[in-house]
Amino acid sequence: ALDALGLPCWEEAGLPGCGGAAGPPALGLGGVGRLLDELGRPERGIAGGVHVVGSKGKGSVAALLAGALGGAGPAPCGLFSSPHVFSVRERLALAGGRGGAAAPRPVSSAALEELVTASRPAIERAVARGPLSRFEALTGLALQYFVEAGCTRAVLEAGVGGALDATNILRSRAALVVCGLIDFEHTALLGDSLEDIVRSKLGVASPGTPIVLGRQQHPEVYEIARAVAAERASELILAEEAVKLEAEGVAGDKTRYGLESVSLEVCPGGTEGWAASRGGGAWGGRADMGLRGAHQAENAQLAAAALLRLARAGWREGQDFPALARALAGWQLPGRFQIVPCDDSGHVTVMDGAHTPLAAAALAREVLRAFPGCPVAVVLAMARDKDAEAFTE
Repeated sequence: ALDALGLPCWEEAGLPGCGGAAGPPALGLGGVGRLLDELGRPERGIAGGVHVVGSKGKGSVAALLAGALGGAGPAPCGLFSSPHVFSVRERLALAGGRGGAAAPRPVSSAALEELVTASRPAIERAVARGPLSRFEALTGLALQYFVEAGCTRAVLEAGVGGALDATNILRSRAALVVCGLIDFEHTALLGDSLEDIVRSKLGVASPGTPIVLGRQQHPEVYEIARAVAAERASELILAEEAVKLEAEGVAGDKTRYGLESVSLEVCPGGTEGWAASRGGGAWGGRADMGLRGAHQAENAQLAAAALLRLARAGWREGQDFPALARALAGWQLPGRFQIVPCDDSGHVTVMDGAHTPLAAAALAREVLRAFPGCPVAVVLAMARDKDAEAFTE
């Protein structure tokens, strides 16, 4: 049904300005805004949203946040993410809710078909008013799906950049902006400097909206983020100062590698007002991790810091550490250091979506740690806007 709409897919054709086909601007809020107008503005049914941006880890963080928020409440939490690995259904998911599993559940084929069919007149009216891409349509459909499913909370993962990404249409309802690792990417669209990239990604924050920043490997990102937060009168929370992280490793075998569990505790003074909001009650503990890798432990730390800030804002779901622990245990996403046995000989294939130099370094460290002394062969496929040479160095 989506294919029948004939909407341009910049992910396949290449973004204009990045070696892709010529066409109307690929970034901006006009297309998704027109579609939401025609759908009756479903995003107004979302009481609170969380916008996740960054260069790496945002999909993992978004899935974990949705699992924790949905797992703590009676209503499911909506999750919009991109890109997908196996099916476009992965992009629209529900997590938790009464009787629902914490791990995000992709929309069923039948439900997606019904959603697209019911929304087709609105999509056609939006297209008649101006350009609409496939990604913009999916963003609007996701919000419609979430509201119809009874979601009052939603987590949206940004596609490219932030400020002009279609997901930023939820800006007025975003209670929090969560930013993962930032690296050089999409420079033709976001700018050649790290400052341009950081400002584009943090541009999703409305004035006064708190920003939770994960651990960074480019030190200047912290200073740029502080400047952006000051300009917007937004609180900046550093995850590593809010949540104490300890990770435990396990010896590798044919099925389990890398980190087995993490311990997450509130840092003293790291989340001002937290103790008062809980009457001095404890938060934190040890939890098993469904995803492996030191970088995933840092993603867990970022998600935990985000939940603590939401708790301080009055979100009851953020106070529920057991819900976060359940979400961590069920944390599974394809293409995130995914280990697939090849045969009975012990050979394995590791599938990972790393596509920036920093991500390549993290992947290399994890492979060497999980498979010490083993020969490694790399098969690499990248989009035209990625820097393959820098990645392989």
